[in-house]
Parts: sequence; structure tokens; C-alpha cells
Amino acid sequence: MGKITKKDFNGEELKELLNYYYGNIFIIDGNGVNIYANESAAKSVGLTVDEIIGTTCFEMQKEGYYDRSVAAEAIEKKKQVVSSYKTKTGLNVICCANPILDEKGEIKRVIVYSQDISLLKSVMKEIEDEKLKTKNIQQTLSYIQEKMACQNIVSASEVMDDLFKILLNIAPTDSTVMIYGESGTGKEVLANFVHQNSLRHDKPFIPINCAAIPAELMEAEFFGYEKGAFTGANREGKAGLFEMADNGTIFLDELGEMPLSLQSKLLRVLESGEVKRIGSSKTIKTNVRIIAATNRNLNKMVEENTFREDLYYRLNVIPVKIPPLRERPEDIEALSEHFLREYNRKYGRNITLSYDVMKQFKKYPWPGNIRELRNEIERYVITEGKLRFDMETDSLPEKKSNTPEMIDDGRNIVFKGYIGPLKDVMSRYEMEYIKSVIKECGGVMTEAAKRLGIHRSALYKKIEKFDEIENKQL
Repeated sequence: MGKITKKDFNGEELKELLNYYYGNIFIIDGNGVNIYANESAAKSVGLTVDEIIGTTCFEMQKEGYYDRSVAAEAIEKKKQVVSSYKTKTGLNVICCANPILDEKGEIKRVIVYSQDISLLKSVMKEIEDEKLKTKNIQQTLSYIQEKMACQNIVSASEVMDDLFKILLNIAPTDSTVMIYGESGTGKEVLANFVHQNSLRHDKPFIPINCAAIPAELMEAEFFGYEKGAFTGANREGKAGLFEMADNGTIFLDELGEMPLSLQSKLLRVLESGEVKRIGSSKTIKTNVRIIAATNRNLNKMVEENTFREDLYYRLNVIPVKIPPLRERPEDIEALSEHFLREYNRKYGRNITLSYDVMKQFKKYPWPGNIRELRNEIERYVITEGKLRFDMETDSLPEKKSNTPEMIDDGRNIVFKGYIGPLKDVMSRYEMEYIKSVIKECGGVMTEAAKRLGIHRSALYKKIEKFDEIENKQL
């Protein structure tokens, strides 16, 4: 790089450059005579640069170009003066006058810097706005990191926000968590949320639905087996879920469906950390965190001797409860919009939810909770805006012409208002009865299935079959 000399930068160029300064600059000699002003300064008092040069600050004050000469005060006091004045053009200006003294202590020059107060306020507002934007971004990022660590989490209710905060405090520990909530409230999503925010987040997360595994196979699934342990066993043997989840998390969903015979074995594993495959005498050490969930009242089950008391207290270390969807209407709207976007993308649609539809969504009790809402939104998108439930009655629709009326006079059950094949009559009566049982059980499908004397999976199949018939008739 070449060396810059004084010849490369002269006074005229400096004057030109100062015209680009956004503030006002006056240079005044010891007698108060203006010997320089940039264009911004001249404009602020309604004059040209040439009209200012040669005049004094005293004259300009007298002629009303400004109501106060800060430069004159600096000359008089021989020290810096910071103040404000109002110009003839109506500007309110904040000003700093700096005197330059010679070796004798006399005023040689006064440099005056000033700026329109409204412009300064505008600049300060922009700065504050930027600070606020930055703060909001930081808060948003913090909120996302805190609440949305698990991508499946969608909520807008205060009660769920509080629940997430509790879970975030619990997550980094190894404490056992018991999640209570109705079927379809998202217990597995919360369990995964805890795992993703734990120190085990990079290790396996294995969900186990205790209601979906036949009782006779549950022990083999949990603890594994050696080759030839029983008829039909894998030739090479098989590792159990506890082995596969070593150093990770096991989520025991529908815990209340676990048979008593397995509960005692599970308790031993939780207390010792050791599992033993079926057909083996060798113990395997595991380090697994347990998160359990149920829609049943385990305390009542303990009283009824259908759930081990010692296992209950071993698992019920940190109990948390997910409120049903009907108790958090804010989440109904948030989840509806989330599922709507999801299924619009999936099916290439552009379906929207009107205010009236959302109003009905919030009134509907959603016995199946989030799972039912998801299914309804998917159906709503596929059918381009048709609802499965009756907006007037907030209940599942029934075709009056095809729905039998049942009258019980104490001796006989009589059907009225229906003409059709016996098979259809019985099918519809069956569904009416199933719906009434589900309603009595508060939407808890496991409870309803028990009362009906069928497996829960069979109950879901009956409901799906009935929905298919209804859809064809719509």
C-alpha cells in the first residue's frame, strides 16, 4: 500500500466531506464570526453556507435564526457548553459547543456540533426497535429450544406450557416418570419429549404398548430368550427390549394392562438392573430409565389387588397428568391448524377451517382426544370440508331413516322407525350400545373394551368398520 501524504488530502476536500455528515457543524472564531458551516447546518437555520460565512453568532441570535447561541456561551465561559435551542425553521436542536484555546488561554476557535432532536429520537427509536427485535428473537429461540425440543409437540395452552416446564426440570435426571391421561392425549409424545431433553437423548428410546403384546409373549419380549427356549423360538435366540434399551429409555405405555405375573418380574429388574433371558441362567446388567403411562387409576387397581403395590410405588416417583383435550380449547385450535397443514401437504389440498367449524371443534368433547382430532382433520381434508360429527348436537351423526329407536317397556325390547335387513338392524344396535358404553367410560377405550368383554383392538376395528359404513352413506 502506498503512503498517504498531506498533499493527498486538503482543506477543500475536507469541507466537501463534511457536507456528508448527517449533523450540523459550525466553526466560529474568537470573535464569534462564522468561518465555516456545512450544508446541513445552513439548512437547519434556513440560510445558505455563503449567507452564514462572515456573520456572527450574536447577530444570528438577534435576527432570530436561533433563540439561543450556545457558541456565544462557550466564548463567554471559555469551556464546553451542552444545551439546546430552537431554530427559525422550527427545529428543536441539541448542541455541543467546544472552545479551542491558544497558549494564552484565549478563544481561538469554537467548534459547534448540533443535531435535530426529532432525528435523534427517530434514531434512538430504531435502535430500541432493533433491541426489542433481538430480544424477541432470543425469547422465541429460547421458547422453541425449551418447548419444541421434540418436533411433535404442539400446544398453545397455559396448562401444557406449565407441564412442559415441569418435564424440562425432570428430564435431565434419571427419575422414573409416571404419566396419567386419557387415551389419545399424547402420553407417548410427552415421554419422547422427556427422553429428548435427557442426558440419554442420543441413546435408544423404546416404546412398549403393554396392551398390544399378548400376555404369554410379554416376558419373552421384555427380557428375551435363548435358542430353543420354547416351541417357535428363534433359532438364534433373541435380545429383550430391556437389553436393546441399555443406557436409554423404555416407555411402558398402557401399564395398567400388564398381567400380575409379569409385574413381579418387572419389579425385580427395576430394583436390580439385571435381566435374565428365558432359558438362561446368566444375568445381564442393564441401565435403563423408565417412563410409564396409563389411562387407568392405578391406586384403585392396587386396592383391588390387580396391580402390585410395591411396583406402583416403585414407578409412581414423579407423577404427571395430561389434561384431556376438552379441558384445553386453545390446544384444539393449535392442533387443528397443525394437522390441517400436515394433511393439506400430504393430499395436495388447500382446505381451511372456518370460524364456525373451529367453534364447533371447541364445543365438541373429543372423547378420543388428540388421536380423534387428528383423524377428524384427515377426514375433513380428504372429504373437502365435511364433518363427521353433528354441529348442532355436538355428537356423532346418525341417519334418522337408518337408526332404530329402542324402547324397553320392562318386558320386551322393541325397535321402531327402521325398515331393513336384520343384519343391519343388529349391526346398528351393536354400535349404539358400544357408543353408550364408551361415553359411560369417559372415552377410555381400554375401560370400555373390558366392560364389553372384548379386546381393545377388536373394539377399534368395530368402530372403524362402522365409520366406513357411515362414510359410504354420506
